Amino acid sequence: MAALPISAVDAVAPALERMKQLLFQRFRLGLWLRLLLIGLLTGEFSSSGGWLQGAVQFPALLAQMTAARGAGRRQLAPMGPLPRLPHVPHLLPLLLILAVAIVVIGLIFMYLGTVLRFVLLEAVVNGRVRLAESFGRWHAVAGSLFLWRLLFSVIVGAVVLLLMAGPVWLAWRGGFLPAALRSMLPMIAVATLLLILVGVLAAVIWVLVKDFAVPLMALEGLGAMEACRRLIQMVAADPGAYAGYIGMKMVLAMAVGFIGGIVFFAILLVLGIPAVVLIVVGIIGGGSMAGHAAAITAAIVLGALAVLLLLVAGIAVAVASLVFFQAYVLQFFAGRYERLAAILFSPAAPLGESPA
Repeated sequence: MAALPISAVDAVAPALERMKQLLFQRFRLGLWLRLLLIGLLTGEFSSSGGWLQGAVQFPALLAQMTAARGAGRRQLAPMGPLPRLPHVPHLLPLLLILAVAIVVIGLIFMYLGTVLRFVLLEAVVNGRVRLAESFGRWHAVAGSLFLWRLLFSVIVGAVVLLLMAGPVWLAWRGGFLPAALRSMLPMIAVATLLLILVGVLAAVIWVLVKDFAVPLMALEGLGAMEACRRLIQMVAADPGAYAGYIGMKMVLAMAVGFIGGIVFFAILLVLGIPAVVLIVVGIIGGGSMAGHAAAITAAIVLGALAVLLLLVAGIAVAVASLVFFQAYVLQFFAGRYERLAAILFSPAAPLGESPA
């Protein structure tokens, strides 16, 4: 079924409608939980506002910022000679095993997230999630994308290391002394600018690949390299539309983060502040011991309720944004890819039955 291409702005409304139909027309707790797992393993929550992960990591981030401030104050004093690291050869095998384990675990999660991107695509198109069945259907196709991601990560990492190697090596030769560091400021500024450009370019490439190469691979059984070649041709034929898509997606991600922040502070305002007031009253306020105990108990209840509501609200915002952004991809891309339009707007042709 042919569909007319629509702009990045016009794709927002139908994506919202598809998200509402899938999640809110009939509430299914199992569907929400499976989508939550998919979002966590694919890392999509971090690219769609990231509020759930931010809320969970907020206490750790606050502690790190506090420690960094203290470290910054301590580093104002002139630095002496760099201390020698203790020679502990018996720890080297353990460190090597730990490093290998971290790499292996990281690769496992990368592979799982890669396969689940196809599962997410199928879920939003078909309106259902069958994890085991879908995983078995897509793991072969996803293997090619996994290898592409691995190669892409190695290339980006190598470029980043090369850009950092010069300043770090010169700083090491200068003993990290203030005079040597001041002479390196132009090089550090250039390296920093190049690192930012590399990061932005890598992010744009990955967004385009995960959003548009995945449907090409899923619907035609293409390898990752061939799907990227096709995608380059599509982008070259209409660069303005895809540039608008990237810009609009950034705006939408900020909007989701803003909405999550409003929910976060509303819950803290309604429940968190009264809990703090009750704790203060219970500790330093007048009255009997029973009154103090009652105030502290009420504060604990309010605090626990606030944490529970924050978790529930975080899951709701995260899962809704996950489905919305995938639906947004489909609505924008369907008018530019006829096979996707034929499946997206035809309930009789579910995705994944027999990828060609």
